[in-house]
Amino acid sequence: MVTTPTTNTMKVDELRTELSKRGLSTTGIKPTLVKRLDSALRKEAKQSAALADDTATAADTAVVGEKRERESEECDGGIEEREKYQKMSVIQLRKEASNRGVSTSGTKKEIVERLCSAVDVDVVD
Repeated sequence: MVTTPTTNTMKVDELRTELSKRGLSTTGIKPTLVKRLDSALRKEAKQSAALADDTATAADTAVVGEKRERESEECDGGIEEREKYQKMSVIQLRKEASNRGVSTSGTKKEIVERLCSAVDVDVVD
């Protein structure tokens, strides 16, 4: 983006230089050149913002993927055990938790965590 004064205060030669840097037409009167350069600058700003958003989204996705990977590794009963619990309904999970003597309250995720912890204790025993 141009760090010089706004496009309205630029001289025609400066406008043409900036337009030629961008591969745009340099013909026309000053108001036409200003309009063309403003349009190009807005387009560049949108592309920069989109690139920044894509980069942030990719980073967020990587963090979520790492978190899910850590969560699946936490269950010493094995990944299969955690996946088995995650496929179960909340009602089924509560029955399983009750059978193992684990608290049946909370969200599905919390119950799965408790069951995995219960599996960890069973494996140690």
